Amino acid sequence: MSPSRKSLGLLAAWALFTAGCKPVSDSAEQPASAAPEVHQALLAQTTSAPTAPGPLVAAHRKQLQRLELPALPMESLSAEAAQAQAIALAHPAIATLNEQRTRRVEVFAVYPLRPSDLSDALAACRNARCYRIELFDYSRNTALVGVVSLDSQTLLSWNTLRDRQPEIPDRIKQIALEIATREPEVREALGDRMPSVDRAIMASTKTALNGTRCERSQHLCVAPTFVQGNIAVWAIVDLTDYRVVGVQWTELANASELDPAALPGAPSEQRLADATINARYCEKNTRVERDGWQFDYMLTASDGLRIADVAFAGAQWLKSAKLVDWHVNYSEHAGFGYSDAVGCPSFSSAAVVPFAAPTVTELLEQGKVVGFRLMQEFRSLGWPLPCNYSYRQAYDFYRDGRFRPTATSIGAGCGNDGTYRPVMRFELAGTDWQFSAFESQGFQPIRTEQFFAANGQVSTQRVNVKSGAQSISVEAGARFLLQSATQRFAIEPARAQFSQSRGDFEWVYVSANHAQANKSRESGTADKSRESGTA
Repeated sequence: MSPSRKSLGLLAAWALFTAGCKPVSDSAEQPASAAPEVHQALLAQTTSAPTAPGPLVAAHRKQLQRLELPALPMESLSAEAAQAQAIALAHPAIATLNEQRTRRVEVFAVYPLRPSDLSDALAACRNARCYRIELFDYSRNTALVGVVSLDSQTLLSWNTLRDRQPEIPDRIKQIALEIATREPEVREALGDRMPSVDRAIMASTKTALNGTRCERSQHLCVAPTFVQGNIAVWAIVDLTDYRVVGVQWTELANASELDPAALPGAPSEQRLADATINARYCEKNTRVERDGWQFDYMLTASDGLRIADVAFAGAQWLKSAKLVDWHVNYSEHAGFGYSDAVGCPSFSSAAVVPFAAPTVTELLEQGKVVGFRLMQEFRSLGWPLPCNYSYRQAYDFYRDGRFRPTATSIGAGCGNDGTYRPVMRFELAGTDWQFSAFESQGFQPIRTEQFFAANGQVSTQRVNVKSGAQSISVEAGARFLLQSATQRFAIEPARAQFSQSRGDFEWVYVSANHAQANKSRESGTADKSRESGTA
């Protein structure tokens, strides 16, 4: 799509992109280095026919066959959550989803709306009891997200998201475990030992596997994983078809040294969900004004630590930034791995939750304070055991206007050669930004939505760029340039020139901010150019 000049508010997503954003007046030159090598994991494929359904699968299918509602509801909800679910399922927009009973639709989550979910269309929820409801349509691989106001007894907004899948609830996790533990090839991979449900980990974390419908998330798939010795055995479960579509394994690094009995007890979910984290950082914004920077931050349900309304020297330039996902790949050939969400420890779909409250620390260069860092650590409940994860997200704010977002995987994970790709999303403030990419002839303006792979092209020397009637100088090492009428930033990918960075293999996606279309989708009104309300 070709955005017009008046709609050049930009959305950008960085995958494995630890970038430094610098004002173009900075003069420090940085060296470049090659991207790290990507290795492959050990594989074992399966072509077996589906096993006979277990009791949980049989009961689940029977529930769907007898269903009178438009979607299979969640059970054991609080009174308010159950009320919100009933209001949503009675709304005409949702009631027609399964009218011919030819589709399988389920409610996956109902929880109180968080401040991070608020938008202009949901202003009424700032002082009202509002709940978020997430449904999944298996047949169309589509998520439906609605917001219900208990005070007005109405569905305020709903949004149909093609090829999107909510995080799975516990009842679907238990079905995945049943399918995995009944699979003969899983037992064979474990040395003819019967897999135990209690020993499975990562059972609710979504996955993919090339050559199956799990590839590129065409079906809803998860990977219950069983650790035995220095091997992790993965059962790739296709929940859309109720079957195991592949059995994979990966070697673990130093797994023999990890004695679960000798490790300290994993932190309990109750401790992680204490009042400090939930009340102070998940349910409200925290304001920061320091070193010329002003912004709000909070922990989100599944998008990590979000910063919003970011300004430097009084000029706002970033509407929001957050960590949407971690894509963890353990095989370039077979393409299997996890999709991890990080976020709040309760009323959340996150698989990896905050270990402690966010921290703010000083940034030092040659012993001098040059700015500050906002950082959040996320850890799996069983970390540092194998197939548990520790992630670190940080934003660096410099006194001279530089800004650097980072995302780090601490390990140890489910293999010794995985590739970890943090997917970060940045939304610029305003509508007059021009995005340019460096090519051999210099910085070229980008007119259409597109993505950029890590082709290694960065400016090797200072480059003069025309900006209206003026000429500005961009330092060496920059790959992209952001310009508005009042602000200019060079974007510099990590090529091992930053401290604590080996260099990255980034993918950058740039799109126009379709504000009007998004507003229509949030309110549920029709928009002929973009789908709203039907998939």
